[in-house]
Amino acid sequence: SLKKMDHHCIWINNCIGILNQKNFILFLLYVSIYCIWNFVIIFTGAIIYVQLNGIHFKYFNLMKLVFLILSAISVFFLLFVVDFLWEQMIGIIENQTIVESRKLVFGRPVYHNFKIGNIYGKCKADIRG
Repeated sequence: SLKKMDHHCIWINNCIGILNQKNFILFLLYVSIYCIWNFVIIFTGAIIYVQLNGIHFKYFNLMKLVFLILSAISVFFLLFVVDFLWEQMIGIIENQTIVESRKLVFGRPVYHNFKIGNIYGKCKADIRG
C-alpha cells in the first residue's frame, strides 16, 4: 500500500510516497552530482584537447559545438533535477506533498511521520540509550 502519495515519477515508473521518499531524494541527489561531474569532465577534456592541439586545428569548430551541446545538456538536467530536489525538500519541511500543494490544500498539518528525520533516519547524536 502507498502511504502519503507525493506524485508518480515517470523516471522510475513508480509512485513516490513516504516509504520510498528517501530513495527518490537520493536518486535526485546522485543525478545532480553526476551532472556536475559530467560537466567537469567535458570542460576538462576540452581544455586538455585545446592545449594539446591548439585552437587552429582542423576540427576546432566541431569540437566547440560538441562541447557546447554536451555542456548545455548537463546544465539543463542539473537545473531540472535540482528543482525537483528543492521541491521535495520544501515539501518535507512544510509537511505537504506535491499533490496537496497542487490542490492548494492548506491548514493545520496532520502528524503522519512525514518529517526529515523519518526519511533520512536518526543521526548518532539523536540516538540515546
